[in-house]
Amino acid sequence: MSSVFLEVSKRKKPMFAVTLVVAAFFLMSAAPALVFAASPAAAIAFKAPINLSASTAKATTPNIFNIGTRLYVVWSEGGGGIRFRTSPDGGVTWVPPTTSRGLKISTGLGTGPLISANGSNVYVVWSQKINAVSQVFIATSTNSGTSFNAPVQLTLGTDGADTAVVASWGSTVYVAYDDIAMRTSLVLSSTSAGASGSWTAPFSFGDFHEPQVAAWQNNGYVSSNQGLATTHNNGVTWTNDSVPPFQGQNPPLPTTQSESWLAAYGSNVYQFYETKGTASQVNYTISHDSGNTWSTEALLSKTLPDSWAPMVAAFGNSVWVADHTFPGGSKSQVYVYTSTNSGSTFSAPVSLSGMSGDTSFPFTVATSDGTNVFVAWSQQSSSNTWIFRVSYSANGGSSWTAAPGINVSNNPTGTSAGTNSDLANGAIASFGTHCYVVYQLISGATNQIYFASS
Repeated sequence: MSSVFLEVSKRKKPMFAVTLVVAAFFLMSAAPALVFAASPAAAIAFKAPINLSASTAKATTPNIFNIGTRLYVVWSEGGGGIRFRTSPDGGVTWVPPTTSRGLKISTGLGTGPLISANGSNVYVVWSQKINAVSQVFIATSTNSGTSFNAPVQLTLGTDGADTAVVASWGSTVYVAYDDIAMRTSLVLSSTSAGASGSWTAPFSFGDFHEPQVAAWQNNGYVSSNQGLATTHNNGVTWTNDSVPPFQGQNPPLPTTQSESWLAAYGSNVYQFYETKGTASQVNYTISHDSGNTWSTEALLSKTLPDSWAPMVAAFGNSVWVADHTFPGGSKSQVYVYTSTNSGSTFSAPVSLSGMSGDTSFPFTVATSDGTNVFVAWSQQSSSNTWIFRVSYSANGGSSWTAAPGINVSNNPTGTSAGTNSDLANGAIASFGTHCYVVYQLISGATNQIYFASS
C-alpha cells in the first residue's frame, strides 16, 4: 500500500493503516470546558538536539517527512539555496553527513520548502524569485533523496506565485499555490513523478490564499480561503465544490472559511478551518465518499472562544484536530480534539500546553499507526525565549502527556521554532513511538536548523 501525505504552506502534515485502540471519550457539552491532559500509559524522551544545517548561512523554515525510519529534511538558506538531508536510520546517520553542508537542490533565493514522498520518489517544492517575480519550483528525486533532478519551474509570467504545497501518491504528485496578482489559488498535477513537460494546466479552485492539498489513491483534494475542489482521476479534471461567490454545490460552503487544513484516509476527507475576527472559531465539513458530497458546516470549538489555526491528521476512522486559543498573549493554549467515529462526534478539547505562555499555532499532528499520536508547537518561556514542545498520546488520543508537554529543544536562550510568523519554522513526523523533530533556532547571530528524536 502506498503512503499518503499532506503538506502545507503556513503550517504542516499525514496518514497510513492498522486498527486503532478505541477508548471512552467525553462528548462536548454546552458549558465551557477546560480539560487538562492526563499522563499517557507510556512516556517518551527525546535525545539531545543536533545541528542539522551545520552552516554559517541563515537557515530557516525546515520541513521533515518520513517513510518509516527513512527521514527527509529540507530547509532554506536564503541566497544559499534550498538544502536537503536524508537519514536511512531515523536520524542516526545522515546523507550528506552533518560534517558538511546539506545537499543543495536549488540556486537563488528559495523560500518555504515542503516535502512529500512515496516509495523512492521524493518531491520538494518552494517559491523563488526570478527577475524579481516569485515563481513556484519543484525538484524530484527517484532514488530516495540521494540526488535530485534539475528543478522544474511550474509557474511563469509576471503575476507572481508563492505558498506552494505538495502531496503525492505513487508517481502522481499535486502542487497547489497562490497567484499573487489574481489573488486566486490554483493546482496542477503530474502522473510521471513530476517530470518536466508532464504537468497539467493549472486549475483555479479558490480565493487567495494559503492553499492545502491531500491525496489518496486516484483522488486529490485542495482547499484554500473559500475554496474546495476534488479530482478522482489524478488531477486530469477537477470538481469545484465551492465556486464564486464561493457558495458550494453540495451543500453550500460558508464565506468565512480561512486557512483551512485537509486530511484524507480512505473515503473519509476532512476540512477544518478558522473564521478569523475577534471571536474566531474552528468549523469543519466532512466527506465520507471521497469528496463527492460534503456535510453541512459544523462548529468544533463550541466551548473555546477565539480558536485558530486547526491542524488535522487522520488514520482509519480516527481524526485528531489541534488548534490554539487567544494567540499573541499569556492566555494562549494549544488544544486537541479526538474522534474515533470518522468525525461524527469529538471529544472535549484537551489542553496540551496549559496556560504557560504564548503559544504558536500547532506545527503538526503526526501518527503512523493511529495509536501513537504527536502534536507539536512552540511556547514562549520568557520575553526572548521560545521552546519547542511535543505532546504524546500512546492510546490514540485518550490521554496525553501532562501539560505543558515535553521540552524538546531545551534551549536556555534564544528562539526555538519561532513565534507566530506566517511560515512554519518547526515540524514533526512520526513512526510508531518515534517522533522526529526539526526546528529553527535563533540565538544571537546564529540561525540554524536542529533535529531531535524520541
